[in-house]
Amino acid sequence: MGKIKYLFRIYVKLCRSRFSVFGKLKLGLRFCGISVLFILFGILISFLGTQKIQAADSDVVINEVMFDPVGTDTGLEWVELYNPSTEQAVLSNFDLYAVGSYYTFGSFSLDPGAFVVVHINSSGLNTATDLYQGASGNMSNTSGTVALFNSATHSGSTIIDFFRYGSTATTWQSAAVTAGIWTIGNYIPVTSEDDSIGRLPNGQDTNLPSDWTNFANPTIGQDNSTIIDVPPPVEYPQDVLNLIKKAHPTLNADDLLVECEKNFLLVKVPHYVPEKGVSEGFDYRFPFQRFSDHLVGRFLFKKYEREFGKTNKNITTATKFFSKRRKLGKFLSRGVNRGIIEALFIQCPEQLKGVEFFEVAPHVNHYLATDAFVQSIVWREPSA
Repeated sequence: MGKIKYLFRIYVKLCRSRFSVFGKLKLGLRFCGISVLFILFGILISFLGTQKIQAADSDVVINEVMFDPVGTDTGLEWVELYNPSTEQAVLSNFDLYAVGSYYTFGSFSLDPGAFVVVHINSSGLNTATDLYQGASGNMSNTSGTVALFNSATHSGSTIIDFFRYGSTATTWQSAAVTAGIWTIGNYIPVTSEDDSIGRLPNGQDTNLPSDWTNFANPTIGQDNSTIIDVPPPVEYPQDVLNLIKKAHPTLNADDLLVECEKNFLLVKVPHYVPEKGVSEGFDYRFPFQRFSDHLVGRFLFKKYEREFGKTNKNITTATKFFSKRRKLGKFLSRGVNRGIIEALFIQCPEQLKGVEFFEVAPHVNHYLATDAFVQSIVWREPSA
């Protein structure tokens, strides 16, 4: 604004100049003044065009947090920030609190719609997308807070975003309450190991725990709204149909599927579309595949009995057996074998007297678990 006033003063002085000694040049100089006005206006437009409009401090949000990676946590924890606005955000000299210490941003700007990940207790080369805090200690796996301040002074007037997981940690909660960005006592429940907690939809900020959700597949440095945690689609037996058509060219494939389904030679299951995160239409599986899946499920529960004992079958021991820390739990969390997961959803309440499989294995893909649970109600023992 100061430069605009300076340019305007120059123009006014030119227009008011009488140049009485050179009376004959008055008119020409006035025309010259008008020309100068256009020139200065053009310079002003050019000047403004080169300036980047900056987002408000409060636009930047803590978007996703990983505080309990699998195995040793050192160097694998991170906090993701996101600029949901349409303007560039300048984070120079901002402070990010985590683990009882602060990461101070140097000269740094975050473009519209961009992410930056601050790696906790880790060293590396800082880039536009990744920043490294250095040695600091690890985040708590049970409860902690993360806070973003727009200056080196930390108070209710400088805190612009806040995140609390678990119910015991309270650092900077009172400042966040004072700033009106948090409600005292609110917190996000702790997740399973190697899961992150992030905003969904991406960047949503209503200052409520409902803004946050668990990600079995963390979306570090990516849009939470577009990375959808869905199982791979069931393979369609197109090769089998092609063989049938080749052997019987006049046979109607649709009629064949209907008859096979009526006689339980094929089983219809929902077809998932990963890009949309929904099911559209159906695929078909052969019953012997389901039979083998149930044999695998029965084998797993037999192994569980041998490890913990028949008289010690409960939600606590089952959670340990199917934990994501184990190879079996990691395999199930990937959702690569839908049939086995469906079998476990049927057999778990039968084996554990009403305990559902999503209670002992919450890391199983959400979409797959929901569908498997609904289908299991039809097939399980009525007393389960």
